[in-house]
Amino acid sequence: MICFLCACKTTEEKKEAKKETILKIFLETGSNINADQTDVPVYRQHPVSIHIDTKEILNNMDVTGASVVDVQGGYALRLTFDAHGSRVLENITAGNGGKRLVIYASWPEVRWLGAPLIKRRIGNGELVFTPDATREECDRIVIGINNVAKRIAKGG
Repeated sequence: MICFLCACKTTEEKKEAKKETILKIFLETGSNINADQTDVPVYRQHPVSIHIDTKEILNNMDVTGASVVDVQGGYALRLTFDAHGSRVLENITAGNGGKRLVIYASWPEVRWLGAPLIKRRIGNGELVFTPDATREECDRIVIGINNVAKRIAKGG
């Protein structure tokens, strides 16, 4: 019986290890219309159209990990970046106060998760934001981000 329980856990762990989340972060831009920009709808219940540059500024290659954290009134997603991602995040937030970072995820659902306003320079390599997702969706998103980060760290 113990072997049976262990086998089930191993099967579940294998399923969890295959889950992936594609993550991309974009910067809000002015309303100039050119080929490198588009409008995206953020927040499902009350959609807000945000104009972004279509070239992401950060993605899975820059992330070392993710977690769901408790915050006053609920929960948030915390993304932790590698040295390159931390420098990009710091430079972007230092020079673009008042704009928003627009966060896209595919886990396999595809959604614009949020658009936190840049209020200050973020120099600690961590982006914490309230996502447009349930706690269960956030847990699934985090598993996928962390799995991708592990594969990238291993060179695969």
